[in-house]
Amino acid sequence: MEQRKIMSLGRSSLVVSLPKHWTQLNELKQGDVVSIAINRDRSLVVFPGAKKEREMNTITLHVEPDEKDIFVIRSIIACYLNGYSIIRLVSKNFLQ
Repeated sequence: MEQRKIMSLGRSSLVVSLPKHWTQLNELKQGDVVSIAINRDRSLVVFPGAKKEREMNTITLHVEPDEKDIFVIRSIIACYLNGYSIIRLVSKNFLQ
């Protein structure tokens, strides 16, 4: 696991830089958009921007029974913003 320092940008923004190797693997450049999902354990997941030539546009999200609605919604939005047209939700319990 890699550690990064949090930097200040202006008066009210904090930023963390992305590893160059990861950005190169995902063919990201300045100005591209990434999506960030907040997990229920308060960790962050960064998704690279959608690629036009991406063949796989289906993703499955595993939803824990005690997962808060807002985190599920944010994960769905992040997947949508990354170009997934089919988002499957899988849970041990019935989703309402």
